[in-house]
Amino acid sequence: MPDEPTPHDAVSVWSTVVAVLALAFLVIPVIGDVVALVAGVAALGLGIAGIRRFETGRTRRVVVAIVGAVLGLVVTVIAGLMVAVTAAVH
Repeated sequence: MPDEPTPHDAVSVWSTVVAVLALAFLVIPVIGDVVALVAGVAALGLGIAGIRRFETGRTRRVVVAIVGAVLGLVVTVIAGLMVAVTAAVH
C-alpha cells in the first residue's frame, strides 16, 4: 500500500543526527563555530521538512523532527553568537 505513511522518516532522523553533530562542533574553537552554524541551519531545515512530512501525512512520527529542529535552532543561535563575538574581538 503506497499511500500508507511510513513509520520511519529518514529526513527527521537526519535532522537530529546533524543537530547532535553540530552541537559537538561547538566545542572546537574558531572553525568549529562556523561548521556548527552551517550544520545547525541544515538541521533546522531538515527538521522543518520532517514536520511538514508529518503534516501532509507522509510519516507517522513527528517527535524526532521536532527534536532536530529545536536542537538545530539552539545550535544556530549559539554558533551565530560565537561567530559574532569572535569577529568582534578580532
